[in-house]
Amino acid sequence: MLCACSYTPERAGVINGLSNSDYLGQEMHTDDALNVARTQVFGQAGDRPTIANIVVVISNGQPWPPSRRQPTVNQALDLQRIATVFAIGITPEIDVGILRLLSSSPRVLNRNYFITPDFDELENILQPLLASACPTNR
Repeated sequence: MLCACSYTPERAGVINGLSNSDYLGQEMHTDDALNVARTQVFGQAGDRPTIANIVVVISNGQPWPPSRRQPTVNQALDLQRIATVFAIGITPEIDVGILRLLSSSPRVLNRNYFITPDFDELENILQPLLASACPTNR
């Protein structure tokens, strides 16, 4: 998801998109998604060079199966070279170590990565996330 932080309608669209997404029961391939963002979204037609590239990863921080853990971290590190990555961990089973690695430096809780116990509480971290991702719109 791209966020052109200086444009209020787009910021509202980010909030709306996250608030109305279906999460439960979905199988995710985080490493593949990070690769698509890096290779097919940023640097392509429509990518505005004057607007920061921002990625929000929503995950439980546990790539599955375990063999996908290192590929997921590698894809996140590659993506961080061209975009600022924020990670949101959901569920009580979060692997905070992986979640931190998915996020960009300085990898600080409630600045670059966020934790919420369940999907119902996701909305409570959207404002702090947007304050970090879009500092000009505070």
